Amino acid sequence: MSTNDPDAKLLETYEQECRDVAGLKLSEVNIRLQKQVAERAAKYKPRNPLDELRRLREQARLAMPEIMEFNDQALEHIERLIDENERLEGELEEARGIWRSVGKLPEPNVDVLVIRQIGNKCVAYIGSDDNWWTNEGTEQIGTPTHWMPLPEAPDVRR
Repeated sequence: MSTNDPDAKLLETYEQECRDVAGLKLSEVNIRLQKQVAERAAKYKPRNPLDELRRLREQARLAMPEIMEFNDQALEHIERLIDENERLEGELEEARGIWRSVGKLPEPNVDVLVIRQIGNKCVAYIGSDDNWWTNEGTEQIGTPTHWMPLPEAPDVRR
């Protein structure tokens, strides 16, 4: 094709304009990408370790009331669970009728079955004076080794 050919000249002009527009667009994209990279680099720029430590300490100080409130709530919940667990253990022991060590005493003035240190069993209670007494209240028996609640009495009115 000769440069005098109007179609060839038009095609050449069109191709040049396409290259210019494409180049311009690529340049704009390139500039935008460079800006984004620079912004991200500034955002993640290494900080002075001492300043970073101060910033973290301040964040922790500001969060402290929330942490303390959470800890208080957790502690209250744990205490409730411990109380509930002790209550359920007591109910389970009573339901099973198992012998208990005298380390965990029965309610005062409630008759229980005890094993004395000499090996015999009797019904006794712990008095308000912290001494063990036979259920008639006439004889002090010393400290037993173990005790268990008495079963429910049968209904004898039938």
